[in-house]
Amino acid sequence: MEGVTVTIKYLVNFSEKTGKAREDVQFNSGADLNFLAGWLKDAYGIEVPAKGMMTLLNGHGWNQYPEKMGRKLADGDVVIIMPSISGG
Repeated sequence: MEGVTVTIKYLVNFSEKTGKAREDVQFNSGADLNFLAGWLKDAYGIEVPAKGMMTLLNGHGWNQYPEKMGRKLADGDVVIIMPSISGG
């Protein structure tokens, strides 16, 4: 079965938790954001989505996609996991 390679970038405290700033991970074709969320929990104990964090796929929030967490991963996708941005 062919797979897809996804680049995951961990920013700020998430890079501390994973011990890396980025990694390329291969998943089976057909894997979706739900699968990726489960993988992150199993691999690093990171639960997504969660309050206080932003999860982006190719620059868009996961829930901005019509399929939401059911959005299929594609080869070359870039995921960014970072704390929420706040300001005032």
